[in-house]
Amino acid sequence: MTDDGTGGGATPAVAAGERPAREVIRLALPVVASMGAQSLMGLTDVLFMRWVGTAEQSAVGLGAVMSWTLLSLFTGTLSVVSTFVAQELGAGRPERTGSYVWQALWPVLPFAAVLPLTGPLARELLLLSGAPGDVAVLAARYVEIRMYASSFLFLTFAIVGFYRGLGQMWLPLWVTLGQLAANVAFNGWFVFGGGPVPALGLEGVAWATALVTVLGAAGFLAPFLSPSRRRTYGTWHDVAPRARRMRDFARIGAPVGASWMLEMVVWTAFAVFAATLGKVEGAAHNIVMQVVHVSFLPGIALSVAASTLVGQQLGAERPDAAERYARATLRVCLGYMGGMGLLFLLLRGPLAAGLAADGAVAELGARIFLFGAAFQVFDAVGIVCGGALRGAGDTRYPMVVSVALSWLVFLPAIWLFGSKLGWGLEGAWAGATLYLVVLAAFLYERFRRGSWKSRRVVERAAEPFATGTPERA
Repeated sequence: MTDDGTGGGATPAVAAGERPAREVIRLALPVVASMGAQSLMGLTDVLFMRWVGTAEQSAVGLGAVMSWTLLSLFTGTLSVVSTFVAQELGAGRPERTGSYVWQALWPVLPFAAVLPLTGPLARELLLLSGAPGDVAVLAARYVEIRMYASSFLFLTFAIVGFYRGLGQMWLPLWVTLGQLAANVAFNGWFVFGGGPVPALGLEGVAWATALVTVLGAAGFLAPFLSPSRRRTYGTWHDVAPRARRMRDFARIGAPVGASWMLEMVVWTAFAVFAATLGKVEGAAHNIVMQVVHVSFLPGIALSVAASTLVGQQLGAERPDAAERYARATLRVCLGYMGGMGLLFLLLRGPLAAGLAADGAVAELGARIFLFGAAFQVFDAVGIVCGGALRGAGDTRYPMVVSVALSWLVFLPAIWLFGSKLGWGLEGAWAGATLYLVVLAAFLYERFRRGSWKSRRVVERAAEPFATGTPERA
C-alpha cells in the first residue's frame, strides 16, 4: 500500500506483511463520519421544526423516509459505480474509471424529471399508512420540494461511488461536513425568514435541503473534473451515452437499487406495524431503532470498505487476496457489532429509561433491546458478505434472496408473531430477528462457496496493477 499522507487511495497490491484489518479500518472510518454527518442533517431538519409545530415535525420525519424510499432505487443502482471503478483500478486501467460516472448517470437522469410529480402519490400512501391528514399533506409537500434536486443527488451518488472505488474516502467526508454546516445555516434562514426570504416553516427545511444537495453536487463535481483527475482517471472521457456500457451497468446496478428500495419498504412497514400496536409500542420501537442505528452505520461503512477492497483485488486478478480482505472486514465488523450487542444486553435498562418518556415505554423498550442485541452478529455477517459480493459484481443473487425472504419470512413473521399469536411488539421484533438470521445464512453460504471470486464486471487485467493511487484533495 502507498499513501501520500492524506488518507488516500489504496493499492491493489498485496505486500509482504500486509495488515488487511488496518486497511479496512482506514477506509471505513471516513465513511462512518460521512454517514454520521448525513444523519445529523436529517436530525437538524427535525429539530428546527420543534419551533414550528408538532404536525410539521412529524411531517419532516415521514417526508424524509418517503423521499429516500422513492430515491433508493436510483441511488442504490448508482452506488455500483464503485464496483466498476475498483475493478478497473485493480486491472491497471485508472484512465477508464471516470467514464463510469457518466454511463451510470444517463439511465437514471430521465427519472429526475418525473420524481417532483410524486407529491400526490406520497400523500395518498401516507394517508393509507394511517398518518393524520394535515401531516400527510405537509409531508407530501416536503417530498415534492426534495425531488426537485434529485438530479443533483444522483450526480453526487455517482461521483461518491467513483471516489469509493478508488479507495479515496476523505474528500467525500469534507464535502459532506460542508453540507452539514450549510444545512444548519440555510435552515435557520429559510425556516424563520430574513432579508428577502419570508418565514417558510416546513417548506424552508425542504428548500434548504434541496439547495444543500445542489451545492454538494458542485463540491463533488469540481475536483472530479480537475485537470489532474481528468488526466489520471479520464473523468471527461466517454461522456456521451453508450448503450452497451449502460446495459452492462444496469445489469449489475439495478439489483442493488431494487434491494435498497425493498429494504426501505419493508422496514417502513415494520415501523408502521409497530405504531398500530399503540403509543407505548410505537415509542419503544422508535427508541430501540434509533439506538441500534448507532451500530448499523459503521457496519455499512465496513461493507463499503469490503466492496472496494474486493473489487480492487479481483480487478488485479488476486482472488485469494480479495477473500482475505473480505474475511478481515468480517472479523472487524463482528468485533464491533458483537461488542455493541453486548452493550445493548448489559445496558438495556438504563438505555431505555434514559430515552423513554414514561415507565411503560422504558419497560417495553428494555425487553426489545434483547432482540437488538441478539441480531447484531448476524446483521454483521449479512452486511459484510453483501458488500463483498457487490464488490465482485455478484448482485442478482443477494437481490433475489432479499426479495424472497422479505415476502416469505420478514413480513409474514411480523404478522404471525406480532398479531396472530398475540405477542405484540416483542413478537414483531422476533420476526425481524429471524429474517436477519436467515438472510445472513444465505449470504454467508454464497460467500463461502467462492463462486464470486471468478466474477468480473470489466475486462480481465493483462498484468496485476501494483502502483498506488494517492488521494488528491
